[in-house]
Amino acid sequence: MIKVLFPGSFDPPTLGHLDIIKRCSNLFDHVTVLIGTHPNKSTMFTVDERINLIKEMICEFSNVSVDYYGGLVVEYAKHNDISILIRGVRNFIDFNYESELLLANKIVSQEIETLFMNASSDLTVVKSSLVKELFGYSVDISSLVTPNVLKAMKRRQ
Repeated sequence: MIKVLFPGSFDPPTLGHLDIIKRCSNLFDHVTVLIGTHPNKSTMFTVDERINLIKEMICEFSNVSVDYYGGLVVEYAKHNDISILIRGVRNFIDFNYESELLLANKIVSQEIETLFMNASSDLTVVKSSLVKELFGYSVDISSLVTPNVLKAMKRRQ
């Protein structure tokens, strides 16, 4: 059984995230979407809210689950017998950042592999921070997030 971990802050979860989840669910036996926290990021949604939003987004996939972990992603992977991390990549800036993370993760655990998954061409601009910024300027973001996420964001206004 091949299990993979797709970690991120998912604040808010976007159609780009959903695209990666959907594609991974077709390739691997089980996908765990792992919500993590970043000490330097302020969030729109609590961890519980993000878990619920993602659960609504993934309800059609029987081989996808969502979880939260406040520590190192590779530690979560080791404790859950997951040997592959999935990282979404939109452009060369993402690739450079994700490559640095890969090297840092190798310091913690040589056994964990990282696979980069390119964003679908129509979703390369979809980034959580951009979604929040556009939403803040009252731009229609319905082509960037699922209806449940849009509704939750509107409740924040």
